[in-house]
Amino acid sequence: MTEKEARRMAKDIISMEYEVVDEIWNRRRVNYASVAADYDQLTIREINRRMPNLLVKNGGVALDELAQEYNFASTCDLIDVFVNYTPKWVRMNQLMEQFFNSPEVEEIDDVPF
Repeated sequence: MTEKEARRMAKDIISMEYEVVDEIWNRRRVNYASVAADYDQLTIREINRRMPNLLVKNGGVALDELAQEYNFASTCDLIDVFVNYTPKWVRMNQLMEQFFNSPEVEEIDDVPF
């Protein structure tokens, strides 16, 4: 596998993995009050550190609505996604390392029977 192929494959994986988070963060935003009602300031601080401007005081969508709309089992599961967010560049590096450090499977042209 060439670096170019690995990068293209990694970008495709990242696109799928981050689809929901990107939509919420870039287009929807989360209503701050809906998070503050059920979660402590430490959690809110961690979300703000990892995902700046995700939580907004004016506007945004309620946390429970987002969890339901995107088929999360609970708001806790969605909060876990926010709190454990990994930047895309970090994920890209992880995937590239994985692609180049994993043993490649040899292709078998002929299988003896």
